[in-house]
Amino acid sequence: MFFACGAWALLMQTYSDETKKNNWLTFLAHLCLCNVHYLGIIFSALIGLSLLISNNGMPIIKRIPFAIFAVWVITIPIHLFLLGHQSSHLGNWPKPNALSDLLAGYNNSLLLLTILIPLFLLIINKSDSGTKTRSIEETQCSRPTTITSLLWLSVPFVFWIISNLTSLNLFVDRYFIPKESALIVIVAYGFSFLFQKILPLKSLSFPILGTLGLSLVLILVSTKRAVFGLHKDSNYHHSLIIKKTYPTSMQPITLEGDPKYFPNAYLGNNQYVFLISDDHLLDIYSKYSKRLVYRSE
Repeated sequence: MFFACGAWALLMQTYSDETKKNNWLTFLAHLCLCNVHYLGIIFSALIGLSLLISNNGMPIIKRIPFAIFAVWVITIPIHLFLLGHQSSHLGNWPKPNALSDLLAGYNNSLLLLTILIPLFLLIINKSDSGTKTRSIEETQCSRPTTITSLLWLSVPFVFWIISNLTSLNLFVDRYFIPKESALIVIVAYGFSFLFQKILPLKSLSFPILGTLGLSLVLILVSTKRAVFGLHKDSNYHHSLIIKKTYPTSMQPITLEGDPKYFPNAYLGNNQYVFLISDDHLLDIYSKYSKRLVYRSE
């Protein structure tokens, strides 16, 4: 949902005509983006910053659409209220913020979606842009959208710096999901620039084949990584699963500990019960399953 709202807000920025319909859609897109996650307002504010930078020929107050201002006026009080009533222990769990974690966050973005959607956008752009007026309109829209995409891609890096310089650590990869849509836009413009400016081609065969080849490479890399993670030598969870050769028993088998019980209860052929020796844990797990055994010390 966070990704969808970010992509929607980014899409609305590509429309230069401020019709009543587009204004309402922009309002709804930013309203959803700001309220689906606390950090959504950061991404919405960066869209405003990109408009301030790109629309430097206009008065400052007119550079950002009123629809976006209205969303901020509605959202900021809601966020302040919710944060003021939020439990203090939320967010205190450890969040790895080493350099390797930052690089992994960007590395995980190189998915098949990043390439296939730009290819689709490139085909649509080729089929629609037949007039000079259309190309000028697209050029005017591309600058603020590109700036927004670059700003969104910088968000993990900025929060990584903050997490290392201050006590505030919000460096969690899923908090930055909208950057995936920004990456898609950057890749789309990259393909468009490459095949229209540097290598002007009359046919889409080369960009389609090039994109297909890159997509296949990404599929192979992703598959290899997944297979490595599931291999018995590199995944200790395999050692916790009872072998299929274990004889089927009519008596329930008692297991202690989450890592043993849940995979075996899901995959195994026997009946398993979860042994718990803590009253607090028993209250929690009893809400989800009745196949529990309590042992008092």
